Amino acid sequence: MDFFETQDVARKHTGRLVVLFVLAVLGIVVSTYLLVAGVLVFSGHGGGARHLTDPALLALIGGGTLLVVGGGSLWKLHQLRGGGRVIAEHLGGRLLVSAGADWKVQRLLNVVDEMAIASGIPAPAVYLLPEEHGINAFAAGYTPQDAVLGVTQGCLERLNREQLQGVIGHEFSHVLNGDMRLSLRLIGVLHGILIIGLLGYGVLRMLGTGRGVRVGGGRRGNSKGGGGIAAVFAIAIGLMVIGFVGVFFGNLIKAAVSRQREYLADASGVQFTRNPGGLAGALRAIGAVPGGSQLAAPNAAEASHMYFAKGLSAGLQSMFATHPPLPERIRRLDPSWDGTFPELPEQPSDADVADAEVGAGVAALAGRGVTDEPRAWRLDAGAAGQRAVERAGRPRPEHVDLAAELIGSLPAELREAAREPWGARGVVFALLVHRDGAAREAQLLRLKHLADAGLAEFTRSLLPATEALPHASRLPLVDLAIPALRALSPAQHSEFIATLDDLFAADGALDLFEWSLSRVLRRHLASAHAPVAPPRASRRTLADLQTEVAVVLSALARAGAGPGAPDGTEACRTEAAPTGRPAAGGNGDGNASEAAAAAALQRAAATLSLPGLALRPRAECATTLLDLALDALAGLHPLRKRELLAACAACVVADGQVRIEEAELLRAFADALQCPLPPLLPAGRAA
Repeated sequence: MDFFETQDVARKHTGRLVVLFVLAVLGIVVSTYLLVAGVLVFSGHGGGARHLTDPALLALIGGGTLLVVGGGSLWKLHQLRGGGRVIAEHLGGRLLVSAGADWKVQRLLNVVDEMAIASGIPAPAVYLLPEEHGINAFAAGYTPQDAVLGVTQGCLERLNREQLQGVIGHEFSHVLNGDMRLSLRLIGVLHGILIIGLLGYGVLRMLGTGRGVRVGGGRRGNSKGGGGIAAVFAIAIGLMVIGFVGVFFGNLIKAAVSRQREYLADASGVQFTRNPGGLAGALRAIGAVPGGSQLAAPNAAEASHMYFAKGLSAGLQSMFATHPPLPERIRRLDPSWDGTFPELPEQPSDADVADAEVGAGVAALAGRGVTDEPRAWRLDAGAAGQRAVERAGRPRPEHVDLAAELIGSLPAELREAAREPWGARGVVFALLVHRDGAAREAQLLRLKHLADAGLAEFTRSLLPATEALPHASRLPLVDLAIPALRALSPAQHSEFIATLDDLFAADGALDLFEWSLSRVLRRHLASAHAPVAPPRASRRTLADLQTEVAVVLSALARAGAGPGAPDGTEACRTEAAPTGRPAAGGNGDGNASEAAAAAALQRAAATLSLPGLALRPRAECATTLLDLALDALAGLHPLRKRELLAACAACVVADGQVRIEEAELLRAFADALQCPLPPLLPAGRAA
């Protein structure tokens, strides 16, 4: 399956989960009603057998059960509204802001950064579980916006770089395949069902500790009171049984769904790295160490279906195995495996050796000409457009190599600054400061008034590094800074966004990079301080949203049709639209530019079978209207998003070349549609 098909399957699994939850609740309602009615009949309570068909009793029991189960699920989901961060912190995770002197943490952060850039998504926050010595990891969150990766200390201590890359690739597959949201909902659903059993247990405790009443004897009461206590006791036992049965079947559902998603993540992770030996080696390491992949956290069972490998010890929980057997997973990756788990070699202790290993994925790959990349790439239009769609959410090893090169080309001061909140703000501001002296000083002066003087001076100190930065490295640098920016306090976040808007408006125009940067930052920082619901799935088709489709494709077509040298920075500078906001197209004037834009749009329209699609006037491509169009299109069915993204790619490559500014704009559009695109591979680099 490709990215869009896996997203569709994840949606279907979510739909099935809702259906199964409704059926489970109905079963609990009926069981509870029969339990109460049966107890009333056999206890000789007035009414006799009529209780079995009493609509008032059914309404009372049904309403109460729905309140308990539904309330329990909603309460748990409310607890999880903060996304993956909540799971990581409940398991004892510690957010990694910087590596410091720990080379193993630095190696982990490097691997995560490479995978993130190769995937086309901002680097997720990384949590270390320092008290967990088993080899395990997890990805948690509702969307890539709030995704976090959790890694145990055992992973750092026992895995080499190749094996660690296999584990992280597996977890990134969960992020890209849409598994995380399903996993969080499973936690909420099962908690609601569990509440019934907990309610029965609570009643039993009350009976056993209640003043003047003991279940096993004690103060005598009249026969009627004793019969009432016995009835309540029977109901409590029955609720515990019903709750246990509900959780039993709920866990079976969780296990069945999770096992299939684990196989898919293994396959996707291998496709990511093209190195089954790394992932298989990590699985063999689990079998070779005492404790394997077990987690010791008290809440480990709740999130058992989210781990890289089984996180619970053998026993009752093994009846609900959320992961395929370890030998079966290994043999799928390495058919020649002999079934043994050899003892793991000692990890290097010498820091110099370790640093060399850490740099193998970054500095050793740098210098292959990233800084010398042309500003425009000649591509075969048809093949390039098709590859862009095929690779959405499905990065290849070539993308990982390119990501390592991009990271290696970043100056150390920028990489270090991007990892902590204060420095990350300076990095973003430095990327937006003009090269023109007068405009630069005006922006820095405004920055000093809007932020603090120290941050303005720090931004100034980063300017030589950001000005020398290759254009292809700008958005990847922003991706690396997003986890740190998400750690800003609410007040700092508001100040940061206000300062961004002021810097954007400094010259009265918004170029393609600035708009792309603004869109990516706003989308991925929006959920840092307030839960942001993913776009609702819509039944609307591309034909229903033809106006929005036309706006998006027209903006892309105009961006690629502007005159001027392909490597000129001003070639992508926008003009002010009549709305007062700059337009998102290129600055092309004249009939030649209009004809080129119209031809590009028709090339895109031919892939959609929308005969009425036509180039929109420049005023209708203003960024305000473009934002609204993308928000409406974000709710499309995944398979319709594939069609739209294919049209966008066809539009961009219609002239046989792609400028970096066009690639950045296409990536921003895909990000808005929640379809992450890997970085564009220059000619000759594609597999």
